[in-house]
Amino acid sequence: MNRTARTLLVLALAAVVGMAFRVSWNALRDVAETVGADATASLLYPFVVDGLMALALVATLVLAGDDRRFALRVLAMYTAASLVLNYVHGLVPGLHGGQRVRMAHWPPAQWALVLLATSLPVGSIYFGSDLVAKVLHHRPDTGGQQQPEPTRTPVAYQPVRQGVQQAQDA
Repeated sequence: MNRTARTLLVLALAAVVGMAFRVSWNALRDVAETVGADATASLLYPFVVDGLMALALVATLVLAGDDRRFALRVLAMYTAASLVLNYVHGLVPGLHGGQRVRMAHWPPAQWALVLLATSLPVGSIYFGSDLVAKVLHHRPDTGGQQQPEPTRTPVAYQPVRQGVQQAQDA
């Protein structure tokens, strides 16, 4: 694929991700307010959830092997979590005003939803840090060619007295 096509593909992906982020914004903000976040935290909450999804997507495009599978799992987990919270937002009209209401009438479901919503920021710190570390330490494939390992030439150790004696003999 040529450079122009790749650039257009990446720009199209960025546009779709940006629009999806905006669509998800209200739901995630309202859920954050529902579980007790203040105004600033509620404003930042969508960046925590959907932002990590974007980070995992970029990591998926950069990484290979097990690291790529890890990035895909993070992307899948946070996509599922965002989907659940967006779905609950759609089901519970009281959430639309950002009021403190129950997200589910069955107590175990309410606890699970609150646990999900409140654990996502901690997971974002953990998984986001790990993904960034993996990307920063990633060494791209060299097209099948092996890069030679840098070698260290061992320095021969000679006691000082022997070196001095050899210099005097010469």
